[in-house]
Amino acid sequence: NSQPWKFNVSDESIQVFSDQSRWLSVADPDKREIYISLGAALENLIISAEHFGYNCTISYLPGETDLVAEIFLKEGIQDSPNPALFEAITMRHTNRNPYQMRAISGAELDDLYRYSSLPDVAVFLSQDPDTNMAFRDLVVEADGTLYSDINYRSELGRWLGQGVMGPRGAKAKLAQLAVVFLDVGPAETQKDSDLINSTPCIGFISTEENDSLSSLQAGRALERLWLAAASRGLGLHPMS
Repeated sequence: NSQPWKFNVSDESIQVFSDQSRWLSVADPDKREIYISLGAALENLIISAEHFGYNCTISYLPGETDLVAEIFLKEGIQDSPNPALFEAITMRHTNRNPYQMRAISGAELDDLYRYSSLPDVAVFLSQDPDTNMAFRDLVVEADGTLYSDINYRSELGRWLGQGVMGPRGAKAKLAQLAVVFLDVGPAETQKDSDLINSTPCIGFISTEENDSLSSLQAGRALERLWLAAASRGLGLHPMS
């Protein structure tokens, strides 16, 4: 939740920059996740512009340092193509509680696929218990790797201490100390495991390449999927 973006607004375009001071260099050494975050912010901007009657032309990675996209706006008269997605922007949040074990209907799945569809990005939604178990095992292994790294815990603790990831004030400082100096890995791993065990559906977002542009596009698809879920009262929690 470092919110690593800056915007430059002019009469005809909006530029989206990455804020390198908000890059988590230990957790995200190849900057894949910072570009996914920027893609999600970019998608909110595009949905909002279209809602207010603008056509958008996007130039990705134009070349200027830290400039990830420039959106050129032109007034149009078309109706908003996705009013439900726009309304969900202020509703969307991360679900950190166990899920209800209710299967997602075929109609809901069709809507999620339809709204999250973007060129060059594949979205897969699975309600297969074996797939959930395999994914859970990967998350448990990843958690073990991360929480055994003091540099990762120190970076996470620094952000917790700033109050940007849940606790505020004195509770934020206590959370920072706990992550850095106590062995919180097993408890956090158990939380993730319980969360996955309770979910009826796992979603995967895939791109053919693993470059910055692909991560931007994956972030756009993630946000569209998340907004579509929120508009239907479905909770979502990102894991990577």
